[in-house]
Amino acid sequence: MSRLSALLSACLLLMAFLILAAQVSLAGTAPKPPRPDETGDYHHCRDQKYWIVVDQDWKNGLSGRLSPSFPDNWESVDSRWPENPDVNAWPVVISFYPGTILNGCQGNCGTITMEDRNRNPWLMVTIGIGKVCFVRANSRYIKPVQIK
Repeated sequence: MSRLSALLSACLLLMAFLILAAQVSLAGTAPKPPRPDETGDYHHCRDQKYWIVVDQDWKNGLSGRLSPSFPDNWESVDSRWPENPDVNAWPVVISFYPGTILNGCQGNCGTITMEDRNRNPWLMVTIGIGKVCFVRANSRYIKPVQIK
């Protein structure tokens, strides 16, 4: 019985090692950063959380915009987001300067983006606890960055 017990223990130890190795291997594979389309727009960036501002406008910075009518409870499934918004006309609530790391807001399906009435993508980023704004999701202004 001790031989069978030793064999069983060895098998369990091997299985535990293989499971741990698989978890480490999966955890080490980060998703590929999103690639912009031919116009520089990031339409598909749901797996990308962190971005760096590359806009070289040192005087004004990259505009973070938010409509005064944007719902405070934006995370709720019951909230009503603006349809077909003219985000470029929304007021600037904050400016981000080159080198600033942006934290993309995460929802059920990953990083939150929305398109304006011209089908330009905008990335929702955090600007404090419970506060958000939108920046233009274009490679002229932001690029994906990996932070460990």
